[in-house]
Amino acid sequence: MKEFINRLLAKYNGIINELEELDNLCRTTLEEANLNGNYSEEDIALLMVFARDNHKRLQFAKAERELIDQY
Repeated sequence: MKEFINRLLAKYNGIINELEELDNLCRTTLEEANLNGNYSEEDIALLMVFARDNHKRLQFAKAERELIDQY
């Protein structure tokens, strides 16, 4: 069982790393869009929705990893 938990935690760590990268990319892109004005309002709205959903996934993944780690 311990081996399974370790493999599962490794998968979650990989997922969390990818979600964190996306979170940083969204944040950087939104900051750039606000400064340069090179995106339409529609594009910014879509990016904000994606960023918010991604951030939720990141928070859930971290919480699930904590629960698995405590098991």
